[in-house]
Amino acid sequence: MVFYSPMESIFYDNYLVVAEMDSAFNILWTWRSPWADRIYGVRDVLAINNDQVLILAGGVTYDSIYKEEAFVHWVYRYDLKERKVLWRRNYGHPPSSDITPGCRVVASQRMRIHG
Repeated sequence: MVFYSPMESIFYDNYLVVAEMDSAFNILWTWRSPWADRIYGVRDVLAINNDQVLILAGGVTYDSIYKEEAFVHWVYRYDLKERKVLWRRNYGHPPSSDITPGCRVVASQRMRIHG
């Protein structure tokens, strides 16, 4: 499984892409996030069981207070077997004008991870 976000510029189309490839690196299928999420980078991926992952991604939005582009974090719960997003949440309102590259998704003590 490959998780990436091709970024040409924060002013153009940006997407989170999930792709499955075979052993010869041929793409078997892809899923792309909605345009409105404006994902510019994958921060972390956490497997929560054999079929599902949490994907932490950075997105770009518009900060109407400061009248400039700002950054938010998205968390996607993605089902690899069904090839679809089960839910997604946007964390970052109010948006930040700073990029926070050190963020990660970590399992809590209440979370049971199956490997």
